Parts: sequence; structure tokens; C-alpha cells
Amino acid sequence: MKIKTLILLSSISIFILSCSKDGTTGPQGPTGNANIMAVNFQVTNTQWTGLGTQAVIYTFLTTAITQEVINSGTLQLFVSPNDTLWHEWNGTNQFNGIRYTYEYSVGTLSVDVLSGSATITSTNLDPVSYFKLVVIPPAMKAYHPSVNYKNYTEVKQAFNLPD
Repeated sequence: MKIKTLILLSSISIFILSCSKDGTTGPQGPTGNANIMAVNFQVTNTQWTGLGTQAVIYTFLTTAITQEVINSGTLQLFVSPNDTLWHEWNGTNQFNGIRYTYEYSVGTLSVDVLSGSATITSTNLDPVSYFKLVVIPPAMKAYHPSVNYKNYTEVKQAFNLPD
């Protein structure tokens, strides 16, 4: 019995001692938070569906919008005139008689532009509209209860988001 135990211990020792770290360490990953998704996207004035009517829509597909995020996390959409200075979008904004809204479901974000009376064409839309979608899962939202999620500066600072 002592011999079997000695052989077993010797085998384990050889196995453990023969393991070593081979290869080089990989490059540093991107700055940010692995649990948070922040994606910038832009929509040109010809990419809207429904041009020539009083309501146009742009649909953005993403796997980041899950039922769990909808139920307990948070999803924020920010808008920028130049892809650098981000403003809150509280779900419905109105400028010059045109109402801008967004809505979402699992896998889909829809951005809507609605006019009370004017026909929307590519010429009366900005040449490019810039958006930033930030998706925060429930655990990360619970970890940062004091963050104003409608304020991009606070969200960026709390979650170390890159621009």
C-alpha cells in the first residue's frame, strides 16, 4: 500500500512540476467595461424607411437588447450633432414641430421621426444623424444605483466607457 501511495504522489508531483506557462502574454484588451455595451451608429438621410410620408423609422438590430435588460437593466439612447458631444434622449424629443422617439424590443431598437403635418424627405432631415446606444445589464445597474442614466457623462464615468 505504501508503494502505491508513493507512486501516486510521485506521479502527481511530476505532473504538477512539468506544467509551465508557455508563450507570450497577449495584447492589452480595449478600455471599457466588458459587461456594458456601448455602440455608436449613424443614419444618413436616405436610410430612413418611409421617406415621403409624415413618419420615418430607422431600425437597428442588436443582440445586446435582451429580455433581461428590458425587464431589469437599462437601455439609453444618446444623440449627437457631431459624433462627439452626446445629449440625453429621454424617449421623446421635439424640435421645430418634428417629434423624435425611440422604442425597443428584444434584439431591435427603432428610432422614429414624426411630423404633425409636413412630409418628411431626405432634404428636410440632417444629412447624418449620430446615435450612441448604451445597454447596461441588471447586475451593473444595481451596482451603480446613484448614476443618472440619462446623463452620458455620468454613465461614461461610472462604467469607464470609451468615446
